[in-house]
Amino acid sequence: MDDSKNLSLEEALFLIKANGKSFYWASFFLTKKITNEAITLYSFCRLLDDLADDKFNKLIELQNYKNSLIQMPIKINGSNIVDFLDRHKIKQTVIKDLIDGFIFDQGVVRIENKQQLIIYCYQVAGTVGLMMSSILKPTKICANKFAIDLGIAMQLTNIARDVKEDACEHKRQYLPAEMISNVSFEELLSISLGKKNNEKKQNISKVILEILKISNLYYDSGMSGLRYLPIRSHMAIGIAALVYRQIGIKLIKNNFKWDEERTYLSAVEKFFISIKILPHLFKRFLKEPIHEELLHKDFKGKINANYF
Repeated sequence: MDDSKNLSLEEALFLIKANGKSFYWASFFLTKKITNEAITLYSFCRLLDDLADDKFNKLIELQNYKNSLIQMPIKINGSNIVDFLDRHKIKQTVIKDLIDGFIFDQGVVRIENKQQLIIYCYQVAGTVGLMMSSILKPTKICANKFAIDLGIAMQLTNIARDVKEDACEHKRQYLPAEMISNVSFEELLSISLGKKNNEKKQNISKVILEILKISNLYYDSGMSGLRYLPIRSHMAIGIAALVYRQIGIKLIKNNFKWDEERTYLSAVEKFFISIKILPHLFKRFLKEPIHEELLHKDFKGKINANYF
């Protein structure tokens, strides 16, 4: 990235089409104003993520952003990103948590345990859910807790789906070492590259299943909080979540062929999954959910209490 970065709305939209297909699909249900704001947020997060993946290593630039957020030279759709964050009352601590997650990706990534996994998912995705909640303007502030959970759930799905890609292309292991204690990273990489080892592959598949089970706890919580959003936002975010959750379901149905090809949904599959949001909308009229605080125990101290 150059010292400054300017994206037009068209460029930002292209970024989403290329890298956020589930969100792009769901964005058709948002109002134009909310869509443009969500595109700005998504593009900003994507630009930071691209820094972390840059082959020239942008660690210093990420750290500079974290140390002086007010000087971030990024404009999207003509809006200075700092002004955008201020407009939606998005606190700098959340951006710093997000950047911490991307800085973590700059090193040798070897997740050690479930706690570290959940903290990482909060940093790179729970924070995005929290920021998106600020844009969508829920009726109750407690919605922020559920928004964090939905972000974590979707990141866990990413991790379960992308085991091969993360190992082969980025040399990263997000599956907690304590859960695959009998499989080294070198063995994980070897299997990802096509070497047969059915026993260890099955062990990895079992861990992927456990990750998806954990994600379901966060999906259930996150989806329950959608009732606090305006109806169109409820539909849009709910559809994105259902589509993402279906990726994990399809991965299981395909007998965990994680080492062969990336699991994705066709347009037809997305359409039929999207219809399932309609009965979910009736939950807006049921008893309000109580957030399960244990879902946040691993990172509770990192979140500003003013968000709740």
